[in-house]
Amino acid sequence: MNNGRKIAESAALMAVFCILVFLCVQLPLIGAILMFVLPLPFILVAAKYNLTWSLCYLVIGTLITVIIGTPLFVPVAFLFGGTGIAIGYNLQKRHSFGTMYVSSVIVFLFGFVALYVFSIYFLHVNILETSIDMVRDSIEQSSKMLAEMGQSPQNPAFDRFSKSLDMLMILAPSLFAVTSMIMVILILLAVTPIIKRLRSNRIEWQPISKLQMPRSILWYYLIGMILSFFIKAEETDAIYIVIVNVLYLLQTLLLLQGYSFLFFYSKLKGWPKAFSWFIVVLSLLVPIFHYVIRILGIIDLGFKFREAHNKK
Repeated sequence: MNNGRKIAESAALMAVFCILVFLCVQLPLIGAILMFVLPLPFILVAAKYNLTWSLCYLVIGTLITVIIGTPLFVPVAFLFGGTGIAIGYNLQKRHSFGTMYVSSVIVFLFGFVALYVFSIYFLHVNILETSIDMVRDSIEQSSKMLAEMGQSPQNPAFDRFSKSLDMLMILAPSLFAVTSMIMVILILLAVTPIIKRLRSNRIEWQPISKLQMPRSILWYYLIGMILSFFIKAEETDAIYIVIVNVLYLLQTLLLLQGYSFLFFYSKLKGWPKAFSWFIVVLSLLVPIFHYVIRILGIIDLGFKFREAHNKK
């Protein structure tokens, strides 16, 4: 391709990126929505040009962020720009949706952790710890208000909630991973309609009903459960933190497998998709349904129901 045209197209996309950054910084409410299309210029560049050009483009875009926005926004631009390059590179190589998603999640997770470390060491703000402290302070204030009104607060309930807040700090690595998975899905949902109009190599979404986790997850989950039962460790011990985070991630994967089986079985029986989505929303609102969906995931992986059906 002509280098002049290459530079012109990249510059035009950089202008779009600058506008998005400006809106994100100046209009926080609108910016919270536009953040999900922030990777779009990088996706389009990485989908068309080589990786070296894309990485240089990311560096230039990050430097421009300092001028048009604020230096504090640089890690955010780097995070979403890097994720956009991962998506665009997979589009160019025509990799499967699964490969694109996993690689993008890894890149986003790396940038997310870097952003978290940046906020601690340079801004001296631990976002997770600060948020937990704010929730804990609001609980204590509510408890005092109930006491002043002559109603004794339910101490066991408050204690359980306080312990769950402490658990969030322990589960920080897993929360980062799950958050990265959700954010990449939202980014892909936001940019898919635009890429569909601008690029011939589109993002080909994989149906939820075809999602299949490795069967080895069951063994990992079983080993984790056994270790958690026999190893008696304090909450501050490294082994305890590792086991808890591994189990949490495995439970999340089994939950996704359960959702996949739900959509597969609904399709098999000819049920409307609205029913499956209703169950998904209900399980998100009522956590006790997580156990039911997780059991479905275990049954799906353990008993090979889909394989038996496909052989018929």
